[in-house]
Amino acid sequence: MIKSVKQPVKIIDDFFEAPMLVRHSALKLDYVEQDNNAYYGLRSSKTLDTINFDFFDNLLSKLIRHATNKKRFRFLHCDYNLVDNTVMSEMTSLIGPYNFAGTIFLNPEPVNDSGITFFSSVSGTIIPSIKIENIFNRCVLFHPEKPFKIEKFTGTSIEENSLFLNFYGVVDDE
Repeated sequence: MIKSVKQPVKIIDDFFEAPMLVRHSALKLDYVEQDNNAYYGLRSSKTLDTINFDFFDNLLSKLIRHATNKKRFRFLHCDYNLVDNTVMSEMTSLIGPYNFAGTIFLNPEPVNDSGITFFSSVSGTIIPSIKIENIFNRCVLFHPEKPFKIEKFTGTSIEENSLFLNFYGVVDDE
């Protein structure tokens, strides 16, 4: 019997070649209230594939190289997320038929101790297991069922807000 391997937590630093250009473009977009509770704050009113298909296609090509034992995307939802210091993050996970998720930090000057924390269950107790620092242009991949919490959001204006490029979807091994 062949066992399917879940996407482990993986960190890719210096993900985009021109991250300030990505950030600048993202900050020009319109943002709306979230329609789910997977990520907190505001999300871009359009998904990345409708904003700039070429950029989205390039992102798919970069991400698939880091997907564990997977060969192609069947589906990938991707949008920008803005969060300010008024939001209180809680531990969450992505619910659905997804097997691939991630975020890219797009804050040039993040606050200390900000980032993403993953949790594990040990003897029935949920405990922090991995904390990954918010570093500009860092991509963090993980399995969507892995409980996580985004830690310490930044400012109060759109330029100071914590900006992320979030994605989740289904990747096939064929």
